[in-house]
Amino acid sequence: MTEVISSERAIWDAFNEDHRFEGLRSIRKLHTDPMNELRRDFKGFREGKNELTPNTVPVLRFKLLRMLQLQHAVTSACDVISTDFEPVRARILKDFDTQFEAAYMAQVNTWLELIESGSPSA
Repeated sequence: MTEVISSERAIWDAFNEDHRFEGLRSIRKLHTDPMNELRRDFKGFREGKNELTPNTVPVLRFKLLRMLQLQHAVTSACDVISTDFEPVRARILKDFDTQFEAAYMAQVNTWLELIESGSPSA
């Protein structure tokens, strides 16, 4: 286990020192905090802490759209990563994944369709 951690640490250290990845590191740094903030906001809706109303649905859609934009920017920037740095690439992509948020937005859209159709079943 310690060898795996040491190996991964060495890969991250090499990634952080490699000048070829300056652009990617810059994009990642630029987008990490906004992505985390959007994810926290979205989580509030998913957990029922933030009220979901017809007025907040467009806000939620905007948040997902922005998350997808950030994800795309980082994913595109990751194209420069060689296979030697695959663990780094995988971690970065995981940090910018929008799977849960997209699934929740799909559920919200299903609820809206249900409400608009007047159907009593969920």
